Amino acid sequence: MLGKGLTQDQFGEFMDGANELLRLNIASLPEHQKASVQRGALSRLVESAKSWQVI
Repeated sequence: MLGKGLTQDQFGEFMDGANELLRLNIASLPEHQKASVQRGALSRLVESAKSWQVI
């Protein structure tokens, strides 16, 4: 995505969100709690991506 209009900060923010989702996927949490936290993390990731001005 770098070189297509995405800044390094935006890329870093995306990677942080993706890593959070990965950590949650393997976390030892009750399923209902894990699902709720994953939905929140995914929503933040989507909202971040909506602001991208890519070519």
